[in-house]
Amino acid sequence: MPGVLDIINSIAVFQLVFFTLFLFLRGNKVPSTFFLKLFLFSQLIPFYNYLFWRFENPYLRPLLLLSMPCMFCWAPTYYFYVRSRLFNKFKFSGDLLVHFIPAICQMSILMFVLIRGESLQELIRQIFIISYIFIQCQLLIYNLVTLFLIYKYQREIVNFTSSSELIKINWLLVITYGLTIASLIDFILFLLPELTDLGLGWLLFWAFIQLFFFKSLIQPDQFLGLDERKTLPLKISSQTGLKYFLDIEDVISSNKLFLEPDLSLHNIGVAVNLSDRMVSQSIKFKTGNNFSDYINRKRVDYAKDLLKSYTPSAKNILEILYESGFNSKSVFNSQFKRLTGLSPKEYRKQFSPKD
Repeated sequence: MPGVLDIINSIAVFQLVFFTLFLFLRGNKVPSTFFLKLFLFSQLIPFYNYLFWRFENPYLRPLLLLSMPCMFCWAPTYYFYVRSRLFNKFKFSGDLLVHFIPAICQMSILMFVLIRGESLQELIRQIFIISYIFIQCQLLIYNLVTLFLIYKYQREIVNFTSSSELIKINWLLVITYGLTIASLIDFILFLLPELTDLGLGWLLFWAFIQLFFFKSLIQPDQFLGLDERKTLPLKISSQTGLKYFLDIEDVISSNKLFLEPDLSLHNIGVAVNLSDRMVSQSIKFKTGNNFSDYINRKRVDYAKDLLKSYTPSAKNILEILYESGFNSKSVFNSQFKRLTGLSPKEYRKQFSPKD
């Protein structure tokens, strides 16, 4: 008779198969969807390890060459998924293969062990335990880096964020925290022998699958990558692109909208009666810059005028950055340095009037 863990694992396998097939059939053809497929596949295949330990059949050993190394793919594939969601230009390249060295090493070790052809059930179990410890360390490191990446991205877009960006960040944070907490608790349970055999780790992972499933149902655009399709270039004529840009430029400059810290694509789109996507593409078409770079350039130009017009005693740099539409000192300094080659303090020292 199947036990509770058998039933839970069967449900989890069915859900992962459903997720993966749905992505292949309905998912958008963008890098993030590709990496999400890899992540789900790497989650699905290791369930074979459970079957191996459940039945302990020596004839099942050869498939361990795939199922056990796949566990080393969890962390990097999810990290690639997050990077590709945050940065549309991030794609798979040969350089990324270095992240799969642990999986390749384990596959090589298992191949060597299996070729020996002895009674290796206990040896394989030891390899699995050692690998599991390394995998949990790998997950912790990658997940911390992933969270740092998300929060860094969140800080950088604070001046020009949109509702769609906030939804995307929320999706990634919830899933990343869920994955991190699940792996940490599972590792703690693993270190407590009296709890290991209860299968609580499997139950915890199943809970994470439910979280992922729930978030996918309420935010299908995020799961399928459909929101990224909105960022793909539109085909507009030179005349139309120029007309739209002049309208956008007139509204932004005449009303000094770039001084608003919460300015977004949607705000501009409403003002000129265009879609967010059309505003973005029109700016890109005429200036070669994305919306954030376009707005930040205007803010920096405005800050330069203030730095040249006021002495430090009249307006300090903190006052100027807020007046210019920035609400983060680090963003202001980095953008100013990128566009002028000088820090605000250096620029003021060179061009401002003396006290």
